Amino acid sequence: MRVKKKLTWLLLLLRLPATHKAERVAIWRKLKNFDLHPAG
Repeated sequence: MRVKKKLTWLLLLLRLPATHKAERVAIWRKLKNFDLHPAG
C-alpha cells in the first residue's frame, strides 16, 4: 500500500511542468519524509 502511494506521488512529480519547481521540491520532500518516517 505504502509503495503504491509512493509511486503515485512519483508520477505526479514527473508530470509537473518545470515551472512548478517549488511544488516539485515540496512533493520530493514529502517522499523523503515517507522514507525517514515510515507510517506504522
